[in-house]
Amino acid sequence: MTDEELLLNAPDLKTMYFDGFGAFRKINGVLRCIGYIIDNGAQMNLVVSLAGARNANAEAKRVLEENPTVGSAILERLRLAH
Repeated sequence: MTDEELLLNAPDLKTMYFDGFGAFRKINGVLRCIGYIIDNGAQMNLVVSLAGARNANAEAKRVLEENPTVGSAILERLRLAH
């Protein structure tokens, strides 16, 4: 699915918050991990195909390393001004 298709489907989805993922392991051709919330423990088992996990890892890395958005840059300048 494209990002646009995913975003069109997103309003109907339940929102889930995680502080992180752990217990990563490859079993039977899939990547498995557990989403957790600090002080609340395990919240969800996540199973992803290895190909999907590789693509998601590369895309997440790209997004995390890109320059801040215009709004973030403005907020940073306001913070520095005070």
